[in-house]
Amino acid sequence: MKKLIYNENTKEIDVVEKKHSPEKDEKEPRKVKKWLEENKIFFDIVSTFCVGTMGVVISFVGWKTNQRSADIYQRQLEILENDREPYFTINSEITYQSLEEDSYYIQSKYVIKNEGGLIIEAFIKDVKSYAVVDVYIPNGVGLKRLCFKYEINKFSVLDRSSYYDKETKELAFYGIKNSEYENFRVELEDKLNKILNNCYVFVDYEDYIEISYINYKNEKNVKKYRFIGDSLAINDDDKNYIRIMQRNDVDLIAQEIFEYVKEWEGLPNK
Repeated sequence: MKKLIYNENTKEIDVVEKKHSPEKDEKEPRKVKKWLEENKIFFDIVSTFCVGTMGVVISFVGWKTNQRSADIYQRQLEILENDREPYFTINSEITYQSLEEDSYYIQSKYVIKNEGGLIIEAFIKDVKSYAVVDVYIPNGVGLKRLCFKYEINKFSVLDRSSYYDKETKELAFYGIKNSEYENFRVELEDKLNKILNNCYVFVDYEDYIEISYINYKNEKNVKKYRFIGDSLAINDDDKNYIRIMQRNDVDLIAQEIFEYVKEWEGLPNK
């Protein structure tokens, strides 16, 4: 390394070679080495912590990956099992009808067909119809809904056709509609609207069917469906009804609902 030095005798600037100093060169590495040795414990702790943290992160990522794979497999398995379970559709056709001026009688055949997986055996366990009473009570901020169901039998299940035909994948039953049931509905609705004059009351019919079957795993299942017209839906709304019972006397039903509504209106914080 060269260095500039002023010469007082010659009044000139001389260029001289700077002497190499090994001691100075060695000073810096010694300082670094000393600093590293003094902080060795700190570095050991930090490195151990980093390695541990990395291990936890890797384990967590692996666990999440395995869980995701398990979820995907479970969903695929559920889809596969659902595809192997039966799927029912329903259709109806009128087999007999009598229409008069003030009354009518209509008999229909309902055919249930399995569009899904294998069924070893199946039969219609029960078919029921309910008069459903919806009472809407004004409560200051809107309307409170109370629901009641009363069984009204209007179906006739035939033994011969209520068992499963493996060739056609069908079972069948018969139901009737006539003026008697419509008159019952209208009379009950009118009576309740009169005695509950501060409420709004609507009465309608809901039809249900229970099908018992043995699936491809040789497991016995019983499912209850609600059907309207030609559509089937799994029944899961019984918990929404206050009372479900067999009763087809207009006066008794009206009195029972009247007493319940009046008792409800008297409850605090309703």
